[in-house]
Amino acid sequence: MRKGSGWLVAYWVLSVAHLITIAIDETWSMVLTKVALMPTLAMWVRTQGGPVGLLVALAASLAGDFLLQIDQLLPGMVAFGVAHVCYIVLFTRRTTHRSPVVLVAYIVFWAGALALLWPGLSDDRIPVAAYSLLVTATAITPLSRHGDVLRRAVPAVQQPGAAA
Repeated sequence: MRKGSGWLVAYWVLSVAHLITIAIDETWSMVLTKVALMPTLAMWVRTQGGPVGLLVALAASLAGDFLLQIDQLLPGMVAFGVAHVCYIVLFTRRTTHRSPVVLVAYIVFWAGALALLWPGLSDDRIPVAAYSLLVTATAITPLSRHGDVLRRAVPAVQQPGAAA
């Protein structure tokens, strides 16, 4: 068994348990499994020597999960925003080439989705716009190398014309 694999197994077991609690609408178990997910994943990251920024992101996500559980929407969004800033910093350090096509596509999608949601957002318009832009930036950063992330994650994915 690999170092820390027990934490990874625990994370997946908790994930399945959490999905089941959602399906059966069992509130207390749903809350418990939700707040146990990020610490369990953080323990696995720690055993793997993962970057501190990723541990900070997971801690911020735990705070966000907790705050949303107690109906604190804006503080929860701020906590998740901190997590996304950490992800962006981590991804930016590993990405050297930016694709303007990917950037434009995501910005157009973000603007379109926001335009559709805008009328129903009322007082939450600015926080939702800011948070969704941050989430969009998080999505853009690892994908902006013309598919390099996908090719590294799935070795069978090759560049057009490359030998398999």
